[in-house]
Amino acid sequence: MLNKLFTVFILLFFVFVSPAFAVVKTSGFLEVTMDEPIFPSSIIWYPGLEETRSFIVRNKSGETKTVLIEATNESETNEMSKEYLFKVSENGTVLYGSSWSKTLKNFWDVGELNLGSVGSWEKKTYDIGVLLPTSVGNNFQNKSANFDLKIGFEGTTDQVTVSTTTSTSTSVVNANNLSNNLGIFFQEP
Repeated sequence: MLNKLFTVFILLFFVFVSPAFAVVKTSGFLEVTMDEPIFPSSIIWYPGLEETRSFIVRNKSGETKTVLIEATNESETNEMSKEYLFKVSENGTVLYGSSWSKTLKNFWDVGELNLGSVGSWEKKTYDIGVLLPTSVGNNFQNKSANFDLKIGFEGTTDQVTVSTTTSTSTSVVNANNLSNNLGIFFQEP
């Protein structure tokens, strides 16, 4: 009986939740390990929510390489990218967006972002943080901000692209109305 309940629970989990799965993508001497999509649809976004996801870059070459990231395939509704705050860090050191000073739109506009170097056969772990500020209001119901993340080595064609987003819906609790629904969607391009 317990075995049947466990089986039913597992089936329900995979039917109703879209989990992210760890993937390894390679290109030339570049190897990237991360969950894809980075922000799965199981995340329920609401004002004040901060989510951080990691990715690992491995340099399989005999020389030091510079790691670059860039947003590609950007799309949005109602300028939603200006609402999400964005940062990138390595080992607790913020490389971009310290104190949540940058928006997702700022990241899109910067083009290639240099994350520093990774030595021969070295691995480095980077964190991507996204924060939806508590100041976001109901005018952003059912809006979206979408992009893919390109990760590569400077001066080479070694690069991979990772899906960052899938659809999610969000509930909001604010001082004006305790039952507002704010639908903020991260959608897979």
